[in-house]
Amino acid sequence: EPITFEGIAEGQEIEIHFVAGAPWTATFTSSNNWLSASPTQGKAGEATIRITPYSDNRSTNPRSAELMVLVDGEDLPFLVKITQLSAAESDLEIILGDTTREACDEFDFESLGEVVLTLKDRFSLYLFCKY
Repeated sequence: EPITFEGIAEGQEIEIHFVAGAPWTATFTSSNNWLSASPTQGKAGEATIRITPYSDNRSTNPRSAELMVLVDGEDLPFLVKITQLSAAESDLEIILGDTTREACDEFDFESLGEVVLTLKDRFSLYLFCKY
């Protein structure tokens, strides 16, 4: 089953659980600079590989990698497709002000895609847009 991560890497991790009939190794089929897998080898028996994205996908397109798990003596590897969405496709919640209900003076952000702004409480009265 394919694995999909959100574009913002922080706090995401997925575990793959399997039973191997012999020692095994796991490697990415091509180099990548945004994803890690641990451990990358093990003995026969129950096993778990943790897959973690360690950088945000700041491009406008999803990116993909493939993890290959090869069990000694098996002819065919087990392949896991892993995708990280663009950060522009991820939800991001921003809270303006603090618990004392004081508004911030200024707020700047950049977006690679569509922005949907939902206003709550009294902030809807004080929103001004600059281009």
